[in-house]
Amino acid sequence: MKAVLKNLMDIGKIDFKGQKLAENIQYALIVLTAIISLAAGNFMQSISIMLYSFLAGVILTILVVSPAYPAYNKNPVQWLAHKED
Repeated sequence: MKAVLKNLMDIGKIDFKGQKLAENIQYALIVLTAIISLAAGNFMQSISIMLYSFLAGVILTILVVSPAYPAYNKNPVQWLAHKED
């Protein structure tokens, strides 16, 4: 049982550099999505096109950033062992 729980805990691990990478990708995708959806909505003169294209970009951002891909765990932290007193 402990092995199963350990495997479940290891699935979602990302390191600190991976967190920073995911955050930078998130900001870039959201800003790019906002610019593109605003331009598309303005060009088509449709607020619904703007909102749906922004929603699609947010969903794309969630799919890219949320899972713990191996690229987000290239620099795992090596913690020191606990000393017994």
